[in-house]
Amino acid sequence: MTGINREWYNADILAEFDRPTGLDFVLPADEPEAVLGIKVDLVTPGAIKPRMREYINQNLIYV
Repeated sequence: MTGINREWYNADILAEFDRPTGLDFVLPADEPEAVLGIKVDLVTPGAIKPRMREYINQNLIYV
């Protein structure tokens, strides 16, 4: 992302965990932010508003 204003970009990551994470949920976003150099929003499937679910599912990329 050389030469791009990174303040305008972010990555939205949909994460599923095997067990409840509590406040530890925030920490996994730190590493991708450091690697990518952009803000990362980390959400779980349960946090997605029903009206956004179809849009997100259409644009979801599994990694």
